[in-house]
Amino acid sequence: VKWTGEVRYRFAKESTQDSDGHTDDKNRTNQMMFRVEPSAQVNANWTAKARIDYYTNADSDSEVNTSIGSTTSVGNGNLEVDRIYAEGVYGKTVIDLGKIPYFTNSSHGMVYDNKITGAGVTFGKDVRTTIVYGRSVKGGTAVDVNSTNTNYDWTPSGSLLGIDINYDNGKKFTAGLGYNALSLDAGSSVDKGGVDSMKIWNVGIGYRFLPTFNMTADYSKNTNNGTDYNSSAARGYNIQANYKGAVAANKGSFGIYAAYRNLGKLAGIASTYDGLNEGYKGWELGTQYAFSQNILGTLKYFQGTKMAPTDAGTDHDYSKIFGQVEFFF
Repeated sequence: VKWTGEVRYRFAKESTQDSDGHTDDKNRTNQMMFRVEPSAQVNANWTAKARIDYYTNADSDSEVNTSIGSTTSVGNGNLEVDRIYAEGVYGKTVIDLGKIPYFTNSSHGMVYDNKITGAGVTFGKDVRTTIVYGRSVKGGTAVDVNSTNTNYDWTPSGSLLGIDINYDNGKKFTAGLGYNALSLDAGSSVDKGGVDSMKIWNVGIGYRFLPTFNMTADYSKNTNNGTDYNSSAARGYNIQANYKGAVAANKGSFGIYAAYRNLGKLAGIASTYDGLNEGYKGWELGTQYAFSQNILGTLKYFQGTKMAPTDAGTDHDYSKIFGQVEFFF
């Protein structure tokens, strides 16, 4: 059995301003996490894997969410088995069964970066295709038109089919195409803006101008925006420029990036971004630095708008600062 993992400290603070100029900055995270990731070789082709997380609030013994860290969910000191699955490798084909990770490479994580309980298969060389099917379960039972806290995991629960196709031959140009269909659990169409399913198409491209500099662009469109959401809630895009990149094992390595993100409420299911969730748009700047071998620091700042998902709603100014230090082993 091989054991890896990390100890992580994370801090985040959000500020939202309404139309009258009043600011709400109560949403914050101040959290410690201990993570272990055991893997055990079953035979020449199969490996058993898991991820186990322990979270605690650095401010007090108040309850913490075991995924991101708002004071909204399960109790302090709980263990969460975030992943547990078997992985089989046959040449260039990889099969995953259980509570598995799923990342939409075609959108650079804009549509989905979380886990599902089900099965997945990835195959191909320069053109890699991933197909997954299973249950998406995390923060809530439906898409919530009124959710505000980006420190909470709002991943809706339901049955998910994902198809992700990516082209990357290791040279200059990359491209991807994806489709994700989520059939939401009962109750969502009545309570949450008339949305009972999400059917999201996405495309993404990337270009490596230099070994140390690249840019990516992504676009997503949900063909079902329900009865209450406006059309902009069903669209999302992201443009990002990246310079270098920190590697935890290499002391002194660093990376910086700048991005403009516009992610409609229905344009993603569980986006990868720490600075915002679905329903926000604006600029994000970030950097990472390896202070020593296997000690990695991250700092991000987002400034933009919390978008009204309905025609009757009002946009609000929004900002967020996010930082963390990770100690890998």
